[in-house]
Amino acid sequence: VSDLAGNTIDPQANSAQYFFEVDITPPQLFSAFAIVPTQVTLFFSETLDPQSAQNVSNYNINNGISIIDAVLNSNNTDVTLTTSAHDTNQTYTVTVSNVTDLSGNVISPNNNSADYQLIILSGPVFPIDLFGTPESEKTVTINLSLPGNMPDLLTYHLIAYDADHGGNDPPEGQAFINGNGPLELFPGATQANGDGQTNSFAFTLPSSWWVNGVNELRFVRLYSTGYRIDSAFISLDVTTDIQEEKNIPNEFTLDQNYPNPFNPSTSISFSLPEDSKVRLSVYNLLGEMVEELANDEFSAGTYTFSFNADGLTSGIYIYKLQAGTFLAIKKMILLR
Repeated sequence: VSDLAGNTIDPQANSAQYFFEVDITPPQLFSAFAIVPTQVTLFFSETLDPQSAQNVSNYNINNGISIIDAVLNSNNTDVTLTTSAHDTNQTYTVTVSNVTDLSGNVISPNNNSADYQLIILSGPVFPIDLFGTPESEKTVTINLSLPGNMPDLLTYHLIAYDADHGGNDPPEGQAFINGNGPLELFPGATQANGDGQTNSFAFTLPSSWWVNGVNELRFVRLYSTGYRIDSAFISLDVTTDIQEEKNIPNEFTLDQNYPNPFNPSTSISFSLPEDSKVRLSVYNLLGEMVEELANDEFSAGTYTFSFNADGLTSGIYIYKLQAGTFLAIKKMILLR
């Protein structure tokens, strides 16, 4: 072999070693996520073979859930299952078999199932499919026609999923709404615990953040490698601006915790129309008390307590308020 000038190849540099690389890593199921009763999204670690990924017989969900259809999403790593209706009071397990990546590797038997619960988001819900946040930022604009007589405050709920955390020091990503923020998306995540993490947020903001019915949700990537959000969901609640917090309530009430789902902290509020001996406690589904938030005499009024679930596993927890003869029980979801 010679160049254009007729020089033949140097015999001292006429050979090279090379390696034939074969993908032998099987795909893994990171997690499952459901926000509507008849749909579950599965997040996998690799690009999947479309034929195996869309074969309904390769999926099974316990507790009587039937699978009607399986669709490989446009990023080729997420699969959305259409199912029979789920129950919000139930924990489900989805198991995957025979699904392969593009190299023909069958899903790992050690990472082929995931537990999940149906999470119903209140208010209008806007799916945002990012399928990999670019290295700088990704801007998504959501159009919404808001009702008249808007209150001063709006409550936003954001659920974000990160399939592949790079292991950089937190915060790895931030979110802004109409330029206001930032909100850390995955605080405390590390390379060891960050993969497949789903985080839920709720925060109250002025309604003036909405301009002409258009809201802009922007995800910002802070590091050059590893971080992406494969999907996110935002819902909006209308929250009245409470002007008369000092007024005495008319009745005993126990409010739904906020945010819900939560990770790791949430707030629980209750109202007393009269001075009462109050006990507020949190229990797991085995009936074991995990924390007593209040056990004292309280004057009539409205009170809020914070519950921190550090050290507890994901799942449904029960909180109970006993105030005099009044008794109320509600459930909340810890989603890590």
